[in-house]
Amino acid sequence: MIAADVRLVAVTGRTHAEQILRVHEAAASQAYAHIFSGPFPRDHELAKWAVHDGPVVAALRHDEVIGFAAATGDTLEGLFVLPAEAGAGLGSALLDAIGPVTRLWVLAENTTALAFYEHRGWQWSGTDEATSFAGDVTKLLYVRSAPLTTHIGPKN
Repeated sequence: MIAADVRLVAVTGRTHAEQILRVHEAAASQAYAHIFSGPFPRDHELAKWAVHDGPVVAALRHDEVIGFAAATGDTLEGLFVLPAEAGAGLGSALLDAIGPVTRLWVLAENTTALAFYEHRGWQWSGTDEATSFAGDVTKLLYVRSAPLTTHIGPKN
């Protein structure tokens, strides 16, 4: 259960790209600090979120985005929560709300994310892929059966 002053709403990248970017940067900078040494790729990520046309569910507190989940088809493209809000159930609520996603890529060295997803029934598919974005890292394809959800917003 999430805090009473937080609401989950469907938003678009076009209208909320800056707030989505702020959450993404804060969460990724902390979660990936041991993986990447360079600066967060703000321009690249802002451009990505501004044109994202799949569903996006945001956790809002006083109309400020404090977490979000985004998908394209059955693939979870991002799930990020402000570090100060971590552990309050927002990640789970957003994952439930985004819709029936069954695939996601997660960095192999992001052990916190791996534990989060595995605890929620996700499993490594056996597929991995090297990525050279901001360094040589490996990402893992995680899958799960279609979940029961509390989907918010339009289906894609």
